[in-house]
Amino acid sequence: MGQYDHVQSRLLDGTAASKASSFVPKALASGPCVAMSTGGAVPRRRNGDRRPLHVLQGGAAPQDKGGTITSRVQARLASGAPMVSRAEPAAAPDATALNAAQQTDLESVRAELEAAKADIESMRSAALEQSAESDQLRFALNEAGELEARLRADLEGVHSRNRELKLKVSEKDAKIHLTEATLGATVEEINTLHVALRERQGKASLDDVAQAVSKQVEAIVAQMGAAQDAAEADKAVAERLAKAAEEAKVAAEEKRTVAEHRAAAAEEDKAAAEAAKAAAESAKALAEQHAEKVEGEMAAAEQHMAVLEAEKVAAEEK
Repeated sequence: MGQYDHVQSRLLDGTAASKASSFVPKALASGPCVAMSTGGAVPRRRNGDRRPLHVLQGGAAPQDKGGTITSRVQARLASGAPMVSRAEPAAAPDATALNAAQQTDLESVRAELEAAKADIESMRSAALEQSAESDQLRFALNEAGELEARLRADLEGVHSRNRELKLKVSEKDAKIHLTEATLGATVEEINTLHVALRERQGKASLDDVAQAVSKQVEAIVAQMGAAQDAAEADKAVAERLAKAAEEAKVAAEEKRTVAEHRAAAAEEDKAAAEAAKAAAESAKALAEQHAEKVEGEMAAAEQHMAVLEAEKVAAEEK
């Protein structure tokens, strides 16, 4: 080993660099390095001999592919390159700083995972609320259908009663016409009887016949008046019932319209609830995907943390 080879080896492996830096400049300031930098002249010795070192050693100047050692040293000095290769030792990673950074990343990933879980829970709650609203809307729609069925039944009952009243009025009209026809026949019979009585002048006076006829006519007129009054009363009752039936029909139509509007609104609310439920399901799927991604990142971070721990242990062992 040369005079300064141990210095170079210690500088290359990165050990005792601080100690070497204290004596290397002093060593380089004298000796063969200075001799080579000055063109091969060695420092003046005690005997005054200034011959080159290779002459003193009894041999020729060493040669290599790059020229003489002196020329190569001069070239290094001219280029400003250092005489000794000072390879910087590889800096050991700061395990504490890396551990803290990875811990921070892990905490942030955990925070994101917690936030994603909270989002998933909120989306699940929203989906449950939307399902409850959908059930309420379905219940309201069923009630609207039942109300519509009841209104249709009521309307059918009103129509049936109206038909019965019209039939009764027709029967009363027929009775009135029959009574009028009967009265007409009775008047004709009275007239015939009056003619016959006139022909029988000897059996009864005309005054008696006239009184009898007048009484019969008054009785018939009274019967006709009573029948007509009854018919008018029945007709008024029928008209009132018909009016009530029309009013009930209008009310039923209005209720039916309201029920149809409610049913349409319930259908729209149901469609909106279905859309909201679909959106909640989509958001839930996205949140679950995000949670899986965050869990994967968390696993990768933990694996990376384990690698850093191993590197830290290896660095501490070194």
